[in-house]
Amino acid sequence: QSYLPYTGKNGNTLTMKVQVNEGYGLKSITVNGYTINATAALNNPDYNVTYDEATRTYTHTTKPIDQAWNVVMDFEEQYTVSFVDQKDRALGSIPAVNGTTIPEEKFTEMQAKTDAQKEGNEIFLTWVDKADGNAAYNKNTIITKNNLVLKPVYRKNAGNGGHIENGSDGSILAADDFAIHLRDLQNLTADNVKDEKYANVTAFDKDGAKVTAQVTVDADELAALKTKSAGTYRNALTFTYIRQWEPKGDGHSGS
Repeated sequence: QSYLPYTGKNGNTLTMKVQVNEGYGLKSITVNGYTINATAALNNPDYNVTYDEATRTYTHTTKPIDQAWNVVMDFEEQYTVSFVDQKDRALGSIPAVNGTTIPEEKFTEMQAKTDAQKEGNEIFLTWVDKADGNAAYNKNTIITKNNLVLKPVYRKNAGNGGHIENGSDGSILAADDFAIHLRDLQNLTADNVKDEKYANVTAFDKDGAKVTAQVTVDADELAALKTKSAGTYRNALTFTYIRQWEPKGDGHSGS
């Protein structure tokens, strides 16, 4: 951390420059007790934080000071994050400081490359840790490991039986239409209907944690489906993921 004591005239601004050691970078900046992740600070001009790669120098200019002012800049080790395509071919890599996030524009840039290779019946779902498909990464996900490799996940049959719902907070839920023999219909339960051979439900929360186990199916719809005869029943089931710390009903669903 870097602490910079300063006494100055009321109403003046203060510009501070911090040169970091090679292999380190800014994790966060805290102004008067309010902490901002470095990724957000560097991408929002309102925070007045810049980085000169050539000199490894971070610069922050305060707003006009009219009270006791406290600025803390927290530094951490710099990691490497790499992207590969659907066939594990390298797309590129970026530095990312431990404890920060990957800029949204980098995800957009890399997805454009993988979208160009997708099949006509595929749609992008998310980026996952190649070493652990249970960990998804988006603009909210905190980087905590070095040499992270991200690989895209695409769902088949999108637009023709597949459904992906993106929550406003960055969470995501996917479910497929499925065919089932009448003799197996009565064996459907709230748990096994989410299995890969049926609805193939997958869900990640806004931070990238896999939350498929927390997805529920509408019990009344499932009971009604089990009374049907042979036929096609579109949008027969609704799957919902509700964030645990928010009121019931604030979620999103895919059918």
